[in-house]
Amino acid sequence: MMRSLANCLLLVAAAGLMPGCFATAKHVRTIETDITRQAAWTDQKLTELSSDIEALRSENDALRQRTTDLEGQISSLGGEVSTRITELSERDRKIDLQLAETSQKADALGAAQTETERDMLDRMNVILEEVLAENKKLRGRIDKLESSAFTFGRTHVVKPGESVAGIATKYGVTAQDIVRANGLSDANVIQVGQELVIPGAE
Repeated sequence: MMRSLANCLLLVAAAGLMPGCFATAKHVRTIETDITRQAAWTDQKLTELSSDIEALRSENDALRQRTTDLEGQISSLGGEVSTRITELSERDRKIDLQLAETSQKADALGAAQTETERDMLDRMNVILEEVLAENKKLRGRIDKLESSAFTFGRTHVVKPGESVAGIATKYGVTAQDIVRANGLSDANVIQVGQELVIPGAE
């Protein structure tokens, strides 16, 4: 390409030596020197431009490779993020299930406890009713005994060394009366502290 450019310039210079134009060999040599110098300068610039172009191409290729690498990293990171999000979602779902199961167990335990408390209250009510009924019976017996004591006279608390016969003599009644009034099976068997109804005694 440089040779073609030089040849073109020589043709132009030669055209200046056409008939009617005056030129010397020195002029021709000067023109050739200029042409050679311009050609060398042009070759140097073209070489520099070629080097710059190659450098730009290399940089462009490096940028393309970097872009490809970054796209791959982004894609890989996106996959990791997606996987992590999926794992977190699954973990949240399991936690929700555990919370629901715990809540159900708590409700069931509360219901069972309530049922147990209700059963205990029912049993206590039954026992209380039985105790009240028994107390009522005892109250009736006490009232009956008090009424009998009032009808027959009075009561006597057996003291150490006393006998039915001695007690009867003390109150002016017979031993048989005391035995019948108190339902004794044996007149000789009484206990210290035992209350005896004394019939007819005032």
